[in-house]
Amino acid sequence: MPDIVLWLESAMATGLIAGAVLARLRRFQAHGWLQGTIVTGNVLLVAMVMIPSLYRYLGSSSSSPRIVLVHAIAGSVAELLGLYVVLSAGLGWLPARFRFASYKPWMRLTLAAWLVAFGLGAWTYQTLNGSSRSSAAPSHPPHGPMRKSLSRTLVSIRRNLPFLPARKWNGAT
Repeated sequence: MPDIVLWLESAMATGLIAGAVLARLRRFQAHGWLQGTIVTGNVLLVAMVMIPSLYRYLGSSSSSPRIVLVHAIAGSVAELLGLYVVLSAGLGWLPARFRFASYKPWMRLTLAAWLVAFGLGAWTYQTLNGSSRSSAAPSHPPHGPMRKSLSRTLVSIRRNLPFLPARKWNGAT
């Protein structure tokens, strides 16, 4: 199960960065949907997997509880910030006096907090699960049928995501 959670959190971190790129490209609707979906998905993952795991871990006699607690605190801060941003900017459900006036600093702070929490989570995973798992990428790129399948998948994804820019990145903002 820890492997699955790590992969899901990796996908969410990648999605958050993609959402920041969407905001930079002024694709605010797609940005809002992506970020809101990720925050909601992470709430479910935290509630169903991480909190019970934290209680099991704290109940056991483990040798390194600090990294787990630091990750839990950082993750809690990041999740609460994410929920605040979604409720304030995305949904507008908070009273006006509790909403923030400037979105950018709060969103950037939230993304930074999430990335720090993700890094601590990866460190926690490595600390608790050891280095017995092979995490090295293959030294050569896929070839043959696998490479063709990957190429077709990437082309299919590009065609089905109309909010991606058609032009190539030229360094201009």
